[in-house]
Amino acid sequence: MMKIFGAIYILTAPTLMGVFIVALLSMNMSEPNQIITAAIAGAILAIPVAMIIGKRVLALTKGA
Repeated sequence: MMKIFGAIYILTAPTLMGVFIVALLSMNMSEPNQIITAAIAGAILAIPVAMIIGKRVLALTKGA
């Protein structure tokens, strides 16, 4: 589980961080502390997302 989690986290964390930063920049909120906070929030939110996706991938591949 940890290998698949790590692989998925490597993909989801930068994606969510980028989405949050682009959302901030589109709202003209370009303060450095806001951007750092958005990046940290994306990295933290990616943990449960990677776990959920990892469990679903494992469930789908065990039957095959």
